[in-house]
Amino acid sequence: RDTEIAMDEIPLDKLFEAAVRTCTVSAKDKDITLNIGGCNGTIQGDFDLMCDVLINLIDNAVKASPEGAEVKLNTEDGAIVVEDFGCGIPESEIAKITEPFYMVDKSRSRKSGGAGLGLALTKLILSHHGMEMSVESEVGKGTKIAVYSADENVDAVGACIGPSGQRESNIVEILCGEKIDIVRFSEEPEKYIAASLAP
Repeated sequence: RDTEIAMDEIPLDKLFEAAVRTCTVSAKDKDITLNIGGCNGTIQGDFDLMCDVLINLIDNAVKASPEGAEVKLNTEDGAIVVEDFGCGIPESEIAKITEPFYMVDKSRSRKSGGAGLGLALTKLILSHHGMEMSVESEVGKGTKIAVYSADENVDAVGACIGPSGQRESNIVEILCGEKIDIVRFSEEPEKYIAASLAP
């Protein structure tokens, strides 16, 4: 379907808070701290879709982390960064993780009910915002994902990504030969935020 993507100015502190609030329950189940770092500045985009991106990245980080660990959400060098200290991804698998239906750990995905579409849809949402993501990972040490502007001359944080105002965009893509619409990852926010907010 054709959908308008609102390219609004989004305060990062509000975006980070909304994403962390949604991930609170799954994090608390594993006694994981969701630690929000530097969140000054703004990005341009659709609040709900960009929140879905962060929710998916945080949720993946929580699933990859051992009990009692920490997941960090902050900004670095004009990019939004989600970092965990969990199981990590083999180097040979990193290039494949945004492919539809691909799962690094199939047993973990079955247990958590995952379908392997999360990062494929995340990549799709980012592309419609003029953004990309990079992945740094080491087995046994963790994973760091950075969301940044596809324009090397523009920072994702504190700068305009794409045209201002409303933008018409067809966000139905062909994935594995089938039309799959972008879906919302978000659930109703829980009452409490399991996060330590940096001053």
